[in-house]
Amino acid sequence: MDFKLIVAIIAITSGAATRVLHLVTGLAAIVLMAFHFLWAGYVLWLGSEKSKRNFHKFSLLVWLFWLIPYVAGLVMGMSN
Repeated sequence: MDFKLIVAIIAITSGAATRVLHLVTGLAAIVLMAFHFLWAGYVLWLGSEKSKRNFHKFSLLVWLFWLIPYVAGLVMGMSN
């Protein structure tokens, strides 16, 4: 599915559904970022080379997940 199509679908169905999506995924992203921060500290001070490689993989997933509430917020802002 094309990214522009996904954003268009969200924009068309915006309103309460987009606000809920933004709220739920935003809260989940904040929790993931907190865990990401704690794991970064652990890896930095006590982690092995393998844990450092795995951290970067997890870090990428966390940042990609963070884009969901970010895009939902953009769509909410554009529809107002």
